[in-house]
Amino acid sequence: MDDYRNAITMDDQLLKERNFNEVYYYQYDPNKKQQLLQQQQQHQQQHHQLQQQQSQLFTCALCGKEYSWMYSLRRHQLQCGNKEARNKCHFCFRKFYRRDRLKEHLLAHHPELI
Repeated sequence: MDDYRNAITMDDQLLKERNFNEVYYYQYDPNKKQQLLQQQQQHQQQHHQLQQQQSQLFTCALCGKEYSWMYSLRRHQLQCGNKEARNKCHFCFRKFYRRDRLKEHLLAHHPELI
């Protein structure tokens, strides 16, 4: 008999999975159930909207390449805009559009000279 009382019913398990821990909302107050369901739907909609905002893509007007961050697009546009490469290696005179690429080059090809 004690096993029956301690056992979790299927309804209770479903309520716990849906984060509706207070069972009496369903049994005694149907309006509260409706409010909880509306809150859950609003939360899901907000979550969906955030995901859509985060997945917004920024497109280069010159070449059509897409980036998920505006910073990445601006960095790309420095390269893509047919501007002259301003960063030069002082050892082999290669030119780079981006300073971080010059640093990578120096570490990879001229570590003994740095």
